[in-house]
Amino acid sequence: MRLLSASLLVLLLLLAGCDLFEGEEDTTIRAFGTVVLEGTGEPIENLGVAIVAVPPSFGGAVAVAETRTDAEGHFDLRYEVPQSPGASVGYSYSVRINDVPYDGRYATAGGYTEPGETIDFGVVELSRIED
Repeated sequence: MRLLSASLLVLLLLLAGCDLFEGEEDTTIRAFGTVVLEGTGEPIENLGVAIVAVPPSFGGAVAVAETRTDAEGHFDLRYEVPQSPGASVGYSYSVRINDVPYDGRYATAGGYTEPGETIDFGVVELSRIED
């Protein structure tokens, strides 16, 4: 009987518009844009883009999400930052274009971000590295 009463209470709260999960923080990092060759506007296909977690102390940064640009140079990348206690305390995050993996023909670009942020890079023009 108690289980039925509790279930009915939850159902009534939901029907009344009560958000039982209100206050949960959105921790998704999203980055999207288009990568083109500087000067020509030609899309750069198959270029690595990553979201990288940078620890608060000395140590190596780790790619936590990766993708590659498509034939039109577009990318759209998401990462859900863990919320378990102590999982990512003190970490900073960056989005790196042409870093994981690195393509030596082009320059790199990117920027720092925070959990819950969306970065629209728009059109990113990368220069070609001369041999």
